[in-house]
Amino acid sequence: MNINKEEMLIKSVTDILDGIDQLTNKYDLTVSERQSLIERTIPESVAQEINDINEEFEAGLQDLREKISALEAEGKSIVAKLGKTIKGERWSFVWRRPITRWDSKKLEQLSKHVEEINEARKPGNPSVSMVKNKGKM
Repeated sequence: MNINKEEMLIKSVTDILDGIDQLTNKYDLTVSERQSLIERTIPESVAQEINDINEEFEAGLQDLREKISALEAEGKSIVAKLGKTIKGERWSFVWRRPITRWDSKKLEQLSKHVEEINEARKPGNPSVSMVKNKGKM
């Protein structure tokens, strides 16, 4: 991969991580604000108000969840193509090399014919996960 193109993709992924960080912060603040409003209206007689508050916030929270999910999917896709972990300020996309799995039953059958053992090999795909960096709040 061309160095300039890779650097551009890395910049794109760090921008995605920063966007996810901003959206998750907004999400957490919105949930906290909603909970504060609910706690102020705890009496039984206000149960309907609590439901109304939840409904009022749910559309905005759902929108934030969808935006976070879309950015996460985009970042994972890019990192999977790059084949390396990318760290942002508070979040990272962690790339893991593919895992090779073996079919034990097939290996038992092929153990008599050593040259055929590779038929049992089932190569996996690389994976990418997003993790919060330690000590970053």
